[in-house]
Amino acid sequence: MESLALSGAFDTLGVRREPFVTPNERGDSFTEIILRYGAKYQIDKQMTSNSLFAMDDAVEIAKPEPFKCNEWSDLERLNKEKELIGIYLSAHPLDAWQVILTHVCNTGISELGDLAELKNKELLLGGIVTGFREGMTKNSRPYGIITMEDYTGSGEIPLFGKDYINYGKFGKQGMYLLIRAIIDQRMDGSDALKITSITLLQDEKNKLLKKLSIIVPVSELTAAMIEELNVLFNDNHGTATLHFDIVDDEQINMSVNLSSKSHNIEITKHLIDELSEMKNVHYKIN
Repeated sequence: MESLALSGAFDTLGVRREPFVTPNERGDSFTEIILRYGAKYQIDKQMTSNSLFAMDDAVEIAKPEPFKCNEWSDLERLNKEKELIGIYLSAHPLDAWQVILTHVCNTGISELGDLAELKNKELLLGGIVTGFREGMTKNSRPYGIITMEDYTGSGEIPLFGKDYINYGKFGKQGMYLLIRAIIDQRMDGSDALKITSITLLQDEKNKLLKKLSIIVPVSELTAAMIEELNVLFNDNHGTATLHFDIVDDEQINMSVNLSSKSHNIEITKHLIDELSEMKNVHYKIN
């Protein structure tokens, strides 16, 4: 029952997952309370059915109610899912940053396995820290290895020398990081990841998502579409500027570019998903 609860099987019943594995002031979890209730109900039902004065409604036991306890963060809840099932089931911890990772970052974590392919490129990658280990080199110099994950997979970010001193503080599980780097060449001729900066994704969001352009053919620009877009933008207020490219269907390279003065929006996963579902509507970020 605890495994079912942790994997979200009871979410649709309106019962949160925490009480199933968290003890109350008496030291009992909601799972234990439910199991005792079920056992007592069955015993009392059996005794009633054997009674000479048995009645259909004779079994009346107060049903247990889930008690209040501290709620887990989204990340903690998802980590328990992955620990139990092996995958994130109800969501992904990076969903809040999907737009940045998909439309702004130019490198996936899994691509770090082949550094030669990334030469002559300024790398921008992001993800969540899933592990951090530290040690000492043969020369007694400290180092750290940050394990990160994004939608492409997982990989390791090595921190040696000054990088360990400057960026070791980011090696905490659950941190959302944005990393800028280039591929440098070591003295022995091998390729190495050279970090130029590490920041928190939370601090970079507004800087990275500055502009959203909606591209619509003039023939598709109906009153219904305008109303649908207006409702969508009213639900996503933010700091990014909103622009429209109205394209002529018949004449190539003919378009009108407009900027919204009444809407500044937040470019979210929900907004992008809704735009992607709209027929003949395209978009461009930044």
